[in-house]
Amino acid sequence: MLATSATQSTRVQLMPANVVLTGPRVPTVSAMSTTTDRLARFETAQEMIGLLIAARARALSDERGKSSPNGSAIAALLVEIDRFDDERDALRLDGFAEIERVIREYGPTVKAAHAR
Repeated sequence: MLATSATQSTRVQLMPANVVLTGPRVPTVSAMSTTTDRLARFETAQEMIGLLIAARARALSDERGKSSPNGSAIAALLVEIDRFDDERDALRLDGFAEIERVIREYGPTVKAAHAR
C-alpha cells in the first residue's frame, strides 16, 4: 500500500520497505509481502485484459454493423477475444511473473485508450 503524508506544500509518497521499485514506480509483485498487495496486482491484470476484450468486442460490434462487414476482420477480432479470455482465465494469484507481464505489456495500451 502507498501511504501519503503531507508536510507543508510537499507531498511525499512512502513505500513499504519490502517493495522494490522497477522502472517508473512499479512495485514488483514478487517483492510484495501481503496478500492484499498481491490481490491488487492480480485484479489489475484481470481488469486490464477485460478492458482489452471490451475494446475488441466494441470493434466487433462496429464491424458487424457495417453494410458490408469484413469477414476476415471479424474472424481476427474473435481470435483476439478468445486469446485474451484464455489469458485472463489462466492468471493465478501466485503467478507473479505473468501478472507483471500483463501489467507491463498491456498497461500502456489500456492507459492510452482510456486517456482519450
